[in-house]
Formats: sequence, C-alpha cells, structure tokens
Amino acid sequence: PLLANVIYTFPLEGNLKPYLGAGVGGVWVVVDGSGVSENDLTFAWQVMAGADYKINEQWSAGLGYKLMGTSGCDWDGMKTEPFLTHSIVATLTFKF
Repeated sequence: PLLANVIYTFPLEGNLKPYLGAGVGGVWVVVDGSGVSENDLTFAWQVMAGADYKINEQWSAGLGYKLMGTSGCDWDGMKTEPFLTHSIVATLTFKF
C-alpha cells in the first residue's frame, strides 16, 4: 500500500499524546499461484487512532490501531469484493 495520511495529535499536557488520522491512496494487489498470475492497482483508504508516550527527549513508544479498506480488484473480468484489514501497531521512535 501507498497512502497519504493526515494525522491530528491532541495538544495535551504531559507525555501522552493521543492521535487520530485518515488517509487515501492505492494498493498493488498480486495473486500468483495455481497457474494464475494476476495483479491490479486499486483504491485504498484508512483510518487510525492511537497514542504515543514520550519516554525522554529522544525516545517515545506508541500503540495504535489502523483499519484499511480497498475497492475490489478486477482480474481479466473476475471481480473481487472489497478488502478490509485490521492492524494493531506498536512503535518505538528515536529522534536524533
């Protein structure tokens, strides 16, 4: 997937920074197996929520959730249903 996202971080006092975001873009889907090899570029969107915790000036840790959806694919006339993907994301960030 390649998506452009907009993320809003709530300006709260302290080390915990919750955020919400959304994005749009595309996903390149490839099916290869059982004698079939197809690919398609399809529209994608996502929404996200989570929080980052500032450990010190250089390190932060975060936990988030993403829901990504796509439009269906079209492979030589065979159309698929839209896809939905749920993800839990853990991050560890170092700023230098």
